[in-house]
Amino acid sequence: MAKTEKELAFLRDLYINEEWTRRFTDLVDKHLKFAKEDNFLYINAGTGSHAFALRERIDKKTAVFATSENKELLRIAQDKAVAVKSDVDFSDIRFEDNSFDAVLTDASFSSPAAVAGLIDEAVRVARPGGKVAVIFPAAGSFGEIFSLLWEVLFNEDLGHHGAAAEEMVVALPSVSRTEEIAESAGLTNINTHSSKEIFEFENG
Repeated sequence: MAKTEKELAFLRDLYINEEWTRRFTDLVDKHLKFAKEDNFLYINAGTGSHAFALRERIDKKTAVFATSENKELLRIAQDKAVAVKSDVDFSDIRFEDNSFDAVLTDASFSSPAAVAGLIDEAVRVARPGGKVAVIFPAAGSFGEIFSLLWEVLFNEDLGHHGAAAEEMVVALPSVSRTEEIAESAGLTNINTHSSKEIFEFENG
């Protein structure tokens, strides 16, 4: 039975943030430095854990705003903000153009086709000369996993499903392709950072 959006939001907060999202946010914490920004926007902040962590490191005078991917995630993030007494302002409003000195977008849960649109949105709300950062899984992130998946399908006489695995590989943007998208969106001084991650679990 398919899970509701509310159940998925709860499971994401309970399990996925630590096993998946943290891999991306660790990369952000390692490479992205924030100066004394007037205001900062976190797009697709999920249930807010990383936004709260950044709030603690960003200058106290910086106003921190955040959005979530859907209303259920937003509700959890808002409840968390109250519980931890954080001043991160979570909302689902459409922000005006050129509103933020720095924008961080989490595209790790977005479809590959949505990455370009998310970059455009980040550029739209960022002030001229502001900082824009986007985190996402690149093609290199999953090449080996999908190759293994294809091998398993073939060995189990399910080779006809290999085309689906191939489509997943082809759909993911490479780092160089994403740099081209960023340039087309008007970004300059583009820096990219990547990391290979291994997922190991004791059981299913």
